[in-house]
Amino acid sequence: MSDNAVFEEWANRFDHDSREWEDMGRDAVFIAGMNAARSSPTPGGTRNMPEGPAFNGLSYAEAERLAILMEELAEAQQVIGKILRHGYESTHPDGGPTNRQALEKELGDVRNAERMMIEANDLDPHQIQQRAHEKAQTIGQFLHHQVETPSHS
Repeated sequence: MSDNAVFEEWANRFDHDSREWEDMGRDAVFIAGMNAARSSPTPGGTRNMPEGPAFNGLSYAEAERLAILMEELAEAQQVIGKILRHGYESTHPDGGPTNRQALEKELGDVRNAERMMIEANDLDPHQIQQRAHEKAQTIGQFLHHQVETPSHS
C-alpha cells in the first residue's frame, strides 16, 4: 500500500467532528496517520508495517505516545491563542464551551498523555515533579505581571 493510500485510509477514520486535523500541518498529520497504520491490525490480523524500533530507536508504541502528547499540546496551544485573542469566556459563534472550558479539557488531555507515558516508563514522574519545583523557585525573576505567592513544595 502506498504512503498516500495509507494516509488517505487513516484520514478517513480520523475524528472529523473535532476538526483537529485541520490545524495540524500535513507532515504532522501524515506522520500520525502512518503511526496509526503501523499500529492498527489489518483484517487478516497482521499489522500493516513491521513492529520494532525505527531509525530513531523508538518503538511504534513509544512513537504513538509521543504523537499523542504532541497532538494534545498543540490543541492546548491553539486554545491559548483563542483566549489571547478573544478572552476566557468567549465561545464559538455557533455555541459550545467557553475558551476556559476548552483549555481545561485540553489540559486534561495533556495530563492523560503524560500519564500514559509515565505508566509505560517513558518518563520518570519524580524527575517531572523535581523540575516543576525548580521552575517554581526560579520563574519569578522573569515574570512581570504575576503576584508573588508562596510556592508549593
